[in-house]
Amino acid sequence: MRFSWGDLWTALFVLVVLNLVLGAITYAMNTNKGYRGGFQWGLFLGIFGIIAVACRPYEISYQCRMMAESLKISQPNMQSEIPQSSQAPQTSALSKLQSISSGTAATKRCDYCDAVMPANSSFCTKCGKSFKS
Repeated sequence: MRFSWGDLWTALFVLVVLNLVLGAITYAMNTNKGYRGGFQWGLFLGIFGIIAVACRPYEISYQCRMMAESLKISQPNMQSEIPQSSQAPQTSALSKLQSISSGTAATKRCDYCDAVMPANSSFCTKCGKSFKS
């Protein structure tokens, strides 16, 4: 087999085009996750750049964070502005769950996974097994 410069330039051209395509892919993945840029990940690292960007967590955008903070600052007490008729009852879901787990409400246990749930349940919410009637 004989070496030719034409084969080397062809291989180099294919490598550059491939890395440009991988850079565009990592840029799209990175911007969908809320980050800026990301082209260099695919350009310099190739398939490893795609893996690195795929493993990055989603970022909450700067604008969303600023919006949430401005709402907290401008309206610190939203509860006072809500009419009494539309307010939720004082018992929350957390207090209901705490009363169920502490045994103060009527409960039963699943025979398979030993989860605690209300007595009127027909199936286990943890494992999905149905109760005998």
